[in-house]
Amino acid sequence: MNDSRNELTGDVHGKVVQAGRINTVYLGGKPVEVRVPRMLPVGVPHFLNRASELGLLGKRQGRVTLTGAPGIGKTTLAIRWAHQVKDQFPGGQLFYRLNGSGESGPAAPADVLLFFLQQFDVPHIPDTEDERAALFRSVTADLKLLVVLDDAVSARQVENLLPGSADSAVVVTSRTRLDGLRMQGFSSLVVERFSDEVAAQFVSLVAEELADEPEHLRALARLCGGLPLALHIAAVRLATGDYGSIAEYVSVLNDSRQLFRELAIGDDRLVEAVFEVSYRELAKEPARAYRLLGKHFGPDFTVPLAAVVLDESESDARRALNVLVASNLLTVSQGRYSFHNLIRQHARDASARTDTDSTRIDALRRGLAWYLRRALALGKVIHPERPSIAGKLWEVAEPAHDSRDKALAELAAERLNFRAAVRTANRLGAYRQVCELTDALSQWYYQSGHLEDRVETHDLAAAAAEAADDRALAGHIHKLAGIAAEAVGDFPLALQRFADALRLASAAIDRQSALEWAGIVLAQTGDRAAALARFQEAWEVVVPDDLRPRAQAMLRMHIGRTLGPDADVAELKKSLDYFVARNERGNATRVLLLLAELEGSATMAEQAIADFEADGMARQQAQALELLARLRQEDAARSLERAADIYRRLGRVDDLDRVLR
Repeated sequence: MNDSRNELTGDVHGKVVQAGRINTVYLGGKPVEVRVPRMLPVGVPHFLNRASELGLLGKRQGRVTLTGAPGIGKTTLAIRWAHQVKDQFPGGQLFYRLNGSGESGPAAPADVLLFFLQQFDVPHIPDTEDERAALFRSVTADLKLLVVLDDAVSARQVENLLPGSADSAVVVTSRTRLDGLRMQGFSSLVVERFSDEVAAQFVSLVAEELADEPEHLRALARLCGGLPLALHIAAVRLATGDYGSIAEYVSVLNDSRQLFRELAIGDDRLVEAVFEVSYRELAKEPARAYRLLGKHFGPDFTVPLAAVVLDESESDARRALNVLVASNLLTVSQGRYSFHNLIRQHARDASARTDTDSTRIDALRRGLAWYLRRALALGKVIHPERPSIAGKLWEVAEPAHDSRDKALAELAAERLNFRAAVRTANRLGAYRQVCELTDALSQWYYQSGHLEDRVETHDLAAAAAEAADDRALAGHIHKLAGIAAEAVGDFPLALQRFADALRLASAAIDRQSALEWAGIVLAQTGDRAAALARFQEAWEVVVPDDLRPRAQAMLRMHIGRTLGPDADVAELKKSLDYFVARNERGNATRVLLLLAELEGSATMAEQAIADFEADGMARQQAQALELLARLRQEDAARSLERAADIYRRLGRVDDLDRVLR
């Protein structure tokens, strides 16, 4: 309460109106109301699954920026929320498209202020932006307004458009992060893409008659990457009968050359256009990063990879990536960067228009070389004792991490990128690189149980080794491909691969290894005699002195497994001592599991389970759990349930069926 008084002093001549506050003036008996602007556009009829964002907007009432990728639905969300809460703002609602991404350029704040002041019938509006901003704050100081500023290009464009009342709310949408508005009390809300499930629901909502193709509907949702603009256009194309079925439309969209042409209404390539605007706003270096990293063969990448692909320092690469993230052309999570599927396709199209073939291929080759070096550096952590066919690269590789857990975590994070790297090297005809990368990853594949990745990469490597016309290389890779076939239970193929490896082997250790693996497979087929015969042949191969102790330790382990209850415990303990002394934990744990079964020791089985889990050897961990279930009947159900979960995760159907029986 202020200390002003409602008193009349002095001489008065004529009529006087005395009041504390005037809201409506009556002239000639009729009220004249101050105009209340109600400028919100009509909302879209099809609105879905933004409950979380609407709730957050409600909690943050005040000043909020909505940011996100082009076409993600920022404007639609802002208008939807504004209509829901407009009755809470009796001073009115202002809306203006700031045209930050429009071809005619961003709106000048002075012009926006002129328009806003005209809505309040302000008679004399000054000429300069700052004067208009001051007047706008004065006019709105006592009003509770809702202001929606759409498609802002910068914080500077917005700062003078803020009303003077602390009770007012302002929502700003932008394709770029407007970090400068944080100084004005704004919080930021990132609008995310739809999940595949919600995206399918959205298309069904618009094109109801096509909802009976759920499988193709999900495929369409994935192709559109959950981007509302793309989904809406796709739904319209379907609803208007341009295609007879979703399946037909999906088939066309799967051709990347037609993607943006078909995600269009008439001649308006609306999806491509929204990306193109953001791309053209980029400076030279971020634009180059956008194009070349859009060609990256994997789903995501890190700063070190980006620096190598761009042939720049990590600090320069990081600056370019930060610009792309701020422009919502790239997302980042825990240090890993990724493109939305449609944005990646636009980046690739931009590269095809701008960069030469040699520029694009050189960037790919730099990326492939980085992945090979990284795989070798990770191998130095998880299997330092195992030689590599990469020769000098293996010799100079430094361990990537100071712990096995960190190395395994990175391998898991890069898994799909490594697989894509093998495919890309094969496509480029880099056959030796295909083999070297597969060899570098083979031990991890063997331990981790990613069977699909393992089979694909090893089959590609076997063909690449033949194409490379290198007999020794082909022999080694055929052995690795045989091990991959054994892992999925394709024993005939595995035996054929090992026979090829034996035929091509020139070094004694390679012949010994091929015979050893043939014995392992024969033992699993139930031909115990043939398996033991192969192991004996392998034992008799004269290998170099420095390799013989390990070769014999491995053979003792395999012979012991094949003999089962007839195994010689003393021989197995020799192998165990050898592996423990050399810190080969995986092989040591395999022998420990054999001894646990022979001696009926649940304690040893539990130790094996823990060691296998620590080393990321999921399949072997499940096998140890099966043994523990047999040795400790009272906990059998729990052990088998854990084993089943592992087999289910690994996709090992036969093993899962056995456990569930």
